[in-house]
Amino acid sequence: MLNRNLRYGYFSGRSMMSFWYQFSDTVRALFRGPTESVFVAPKDAGRALAQAKRFELRMNRAVSSDILGDYTSAFYGQGLSFAELREYQPGDDPRHIHWNVTARFGKPFVKVFHEERTLRVYVALDVSRSMQVEGRYSEAVELAALLLSASQKKRDKCGLIKFSDAIDLLIPTGGSRSHYRRVLLSLTEPTVAKEHTDLRGVLDTMLEKLPPRSVVFFLSDFDSDDFYSSLSRFSYHHRVVCAYFPGSSNVFEKLGKAVNVRTAEGGESASRVISGGRKIFKAGVAVEEEKRWRTLQQKIESAGATALRYDGSANTTLRKLARQARSARR
Repeated sequence: MLNRNLRYGYFSGRSMMSFWYQFSDTVRALFRGPTESVFVAPKDAGRALAQAKRFELRMNRAVSSDILGDYTSAFYGQGLSFAELREYQPGDDPRHIHWNVTARFGKPFVKVFHEERTLRVYVALDVSRSMQVEGRYSEAVELAALLLSASQKKRDKCGLIKFSDAIDLLIPTGGSRSHYRRVLLSLTEPTVAKEHTDLRGVLDTMLEKLPPRSVVFFLSDFDSDDFYSSLSRFSYHHRVVCAYFPGSSNVFEKLGKAVNVRTAEGGESASRVISGGRKIFKAGVAVEEEKRWRTLQQKIESAGATALRYDGSANTTLRKLARQARSARR
């Protein structure tokens, strides 16, 4: 029978099964579509480095003395370092009197301290799919670069985190110029957008990996499940600023009555009919956006972090953060 099948070009049962498995694997690969690596732009080291250098020059021009002043007023060092001893003067804090030296010389001496300005600054950037809507990601990159440049000019140590459903990239803090350029290079590199954001898991992982008493900026739209308990635990060990990037109703300016909508995270799509005029719809979107921001702000501040809404440009957002910090200290 086997010879007869071979003579007439037939397959045996085992050969046919092997052929079908190979064919089905090929079909599944075709219908599965390209993998994520296909969507990643090929890395050209020279081009990426030149882009990072141009970005560095632009940020150096953007970080003016006013921006540095706002950054300095918003963030203080993590401790005090002993500077010198001097004689007591009226108005000095009696708690700083050095009693051993006072007894030795017969007159009071006080210890003088200087604040340590060196901070560990992390910028945590959300690279999920919802951040790709309406240019949010480019705005977030702009604010991240401004914060990193300000920290580098003040000789703070800066690091970078990219996250979505998990931590995709973690660069520890460093203070050298080469490290700063490496962070800028990683910031400007293209990133594959993931479907979901899992802030709860990301915060728990960062709590294990980050050194204590760091300053962490979260740049996100915070489109994630309940993460406030994890944020509360994380804020107990770090100073946290949550910069919220809102949506915009400008995307509906030129749309007609029926539009196809798709959730940014999850991929669910449907057709919806927008009733009423564009102005009415935009007003409704603005009301819902304001309501979401107020709820998010209250929950973030209840968790011990600072809530900040992106205000159209990186400079004005940083100035708003400085005003919030000054008013909180009064």
